[in-house]
Amino acid sequence: MDNPILYKLVIKGPAKSGKSNIVSQYFDRRFNENYDMTIGVEFASKNINFENKLYKFQMWDTSGAEKFKSIVKSYYKGCQAMILVFDLTSQESFNEIKSNYDEDLKDIEEIGFKILVGNKTDLENERIVKFDDAESFAKSKGIGYIECSAKVGGNIEEIFMVILKHLNSQ
Repeated sequence: MDNPILYKLVIKGPAKSGKSNIVSQYFDRRFNENYDMTIGVEFASKNINFENKLYKFQMWDTSGAEKFKSIVKSYYKGCQAMILVFDLTSQESFNEIKSNYDEDLKDIEEIGFKILVGNKTDLENERIVKFDDAESFAKSKGIGYIECSAKVGGNIEEIFMVILKHLNSQ
């Protein structure tokens, strides 16, 4: 088979939104119950067969901590897609995504595809952020929206298939 078509992705969002567990669930089929703060940036990669072609996702998992903000921006360069994650059980998490989006736009505008992801659908009884509010924000920025659960794996594959289908159609 030919060399894989390479797509570089970055995942960003507030601390404790579940970014690393989304990455772990997709790339390794695992979930970490204990919160381990990402220090700076972590890396994962995975080959995907899709429509008789081989693709490779390289994922930069960036820290949501404020003190690493300047470091992680350098990892946006050359990425074709960005996953913006917030915690559905935290209005503060969603507000951080909203308030930082325009501020970060100059750093992320070259990234061709962005998708907003509301994580923790497994905690529906603790949900604070309504689907319609998140979807409305995403539409106002011209990006897609999907909800998932990194814990149980709900919609994790779908996030990456949406990205792959979009990038593959370019």
